[in-house]
Amino acid sequence: MATYTTASFSITGGEAQPMAPYIRLWEDRLRDGIDAVYGLVEVVSGPATTVSDIVWEALEEGLNAQRRLTTTRYLQSAIESAQSTLSEYSVRGWRASAVLAALTGNEVYLAWAGPAVSWVVTSKQVYYPGYVTPGNPGGALGEEGEVPIYVANEQIDDGDTIVIGWSQMPEVIEEEHVSTIIKSGIDPAMRSLYRMAAQESEFAMLMLQLAAA
Repeated sequence: MATYTTASFSITGGEAQPMAPYIRLWEDRLRDGIDAVYGLVEVVSGPATTVSDIVWEALEEGLNAQRRLTTTRYLQSAIESAQSTLSEYSVRGWRASAVLAALTGNEVYLAWAGPAVSWVVTSKQVYYPGYVTPGNPGGALGEEGEVPIYVANEQIDDGDTIVIGWSQMPEVIEEEHVSTIIKSGIDPAMRSLYRMAAQESEFAMLMLQLAAA
């Protein structure tokens, strides 16, 4: 089984926590052939704690209830569950996005809906996988009707890092410096990235790095 080094933080009300309330980890997915599933929720509108709790509960229900055909379909089903649940509150204007990242060996499967940003940082470049970019956010969970759910599959090498964050990440963290920062090691890198984002009252970021064999 591949080994990943992870680091993350959530900022809510100006206070930082390692994961809660916007990041979560499920480590009990081995029965589905998955080493672990990480999730990130961005609250677009509405009471942050309430909206994130609704989305997390629905994601967990989807992950537990759906029988997996493929990894991407498994993740899609969980996000569909979150959309169905949050859309019940559409008249209140509550909106969110969700990103799920499933780790399977040296492959990372991503599924998401709503605004979010993800970078893949290699020794040679920083690039956006799939559609998780600031310029193509799609709809948001909680909107009426069908919300696009996107998927991507990334095969990464030792030392490569996937960075997932809220949609304002490119505004608070300068992308051109990310590769250099990550080379300092994942924990020092996360401390540096946190200092860049510390002025945000609500924000979250997750880093997943494939450890050298």
